[in-house]
Amino acid sequence: MDPAVVEPLYRAPLAAWVAERKALAATVKAGGDRDGAAAIGKLPRPTPSAWAANQLWFHARALFDRLLEITRALGRGDLAAAGEQRAALAALREI
Repeated sequence: MDPAVVEPLYRAPLAAWVAERKALAATVKAGGDRDGAAAIGKLPRPTPSAWAANQLWFHARALFDRLLEITRALGRGDLAAAGEQRAALAALREI
């Protein structure tokens, strides 16, 4: 399945996710792709934490990417990055 087809679904508000999934599946089915519609209909609703991460990915990509970079540095043992990680997390919480 083309990720561009389902991206709007993952941008949708969490409370509207199931309705958006049904509408997207119906649109895809109307376009003649029954298998694609069935696959969309089976997509699981994201958990609230996964949904929040998706929103940060879509709306604060540069800061989200920076957090991932800092976290990789911490994983390599660069403990000096801990302060940067806290600052990046604080900035993301403000969004």
